[in-house]
Amino acid sequence: MFLLGKRFYCHDKPQGSPFMGLARVLVATIRKRKVLLSSKSEDYYHGCDGMPMKAAAMPKKSIGLFNRAALKTEGDIQSDGSIAKPWSLCTVQ
Repeated sequence: MFLLGKRFYCHDKPQGSPFMGLARVLVATIRKRKVLLSSKSEDYYHGCDGMPMKAAAMPKKSIGLFNRAALKTEGDIQSDGSIAKPWSLCTVQ
């Protein structure tokens, strides 16, 4: 079963320390502390932009504090879809 579904998953290559990812989430959350959360899935950054996503997951309310890190704001994403400010935008994953 694993091999049949493998091509549908987003495979991210490890990039540096896992603590850097946690630090990015904390910094992005602090920078957006005054931004109101949205209830629409398209307002959040889900990563893997090159792959089609059938059902984009909404951020969970249990970790609502960190949902702000994935919230798209003006200037976070460039016109080609890449992240303009990596320390201001993180994925929902």
